[in-house]
Amino acid sequence: MPAKKYVYDKLVLFLLSVLVFLTLVTIASVLLRIGSGQGISDYYIEYRQGPHHSPQGDFSPTGNVWAMLNFVWFTLLTTLVTGVLSVRTHTIKREVSVVVLSLGILLVFLALVVSNVLLGHR
Repeated sequence: MPAKKYVYDKLVLFLLSVLVFLTLVTIASVLLRIGSGQGISDYYIEYRQGPHHSPQGDFSPTGNVWAMLNFVWFTLLTTLVTGVLSVRTHTIKREVSVVVLSLGILLVFLALVVSNVLLGHR
């Protein structure tokens, strides 16, 4: 019976839909940008603040395509764990489920932003 309440909760379903949409956008963005970079073997996987705190900073190409695919794995794992935690906490308290989904959305959104910045500077 508790799963039935979860399925009919409009706010929770909206947040879950946003989470799944952002997950699909992140995965598609990373895979399409990696696929379009034919012949590129080094990817920027980190950003370090430059000397004297310059706004340009320093992108260092120290990773390969597998390092960039970690964004896909992170996004999938975050969505899966967030979904499971949301279902389990909804039986305890609805607000906890909403907070869990909101934090999952934030994590996936940050993964989308960071992956786009790193892939945009290659």
